[in-house]
Amino acid sequence: MSRITLYTPKQNELDYRARIMSDPATMYYNRSLDLDIPGYHKDTGCVDFPESDRAAWYAEWVEGGNDRFYAYVRFDEDDVLVGEVWAKKNGDHYDIGILIESRYRGCRYGTEALAALLEVVFEKLGASEAQNEFPFQHNPAARLHRGAHFTPIFERSGYVRCVLKREIYESLDKAN
Repeated sequence: MSRITLYTPKQNELDYRARIMSDPATMYYNRSLDLDIPGYHKDTGCVDFPESDRAAWYAEWVEGGNDRFYAYVRFDEDDVLVGEVWAKKNGDHYDIGILIESRYRGCRYGTEALAALLEVVFEKLGASEAQNEFPFQHNPAARLHRGAHFTPIFERSGYVRCVLKREIYESLDKAN
């Protein structure tokens, strides 16, 4: 039984996203990468999310239609936010992402968040497959995706991309 809920924030509730994106302990996996992202800080891995950008971001990510999904990960027992998840259509598949706040890592929130996100991606968005890409040295992400039956499809420039096809997702025992 899952202990989390995926919660789509309102536009005036984006301070949490700004806070976790600016936390070096949470964003460490981005450190020293060559990312072409506005507001990216290579020394910490953090990404700026200023109030001036939030309305446009919200219109694109939350109100943008069925080609994407964004939600906070909320621990049900005490309504504490522990991270975020997202999915975005990319050709014939959905790219996905999971970010659990550093202080909540190791508590299985990532596993539960990934399971909830995959339910959205396959059952609500109708994806044929979900893919994620992360730095090769980011072993917690690799373990999380292996545990959900993702398969690596290629490695390049220090990154690994993995995929979960609909057929595999549908064949899994949902009780586990």
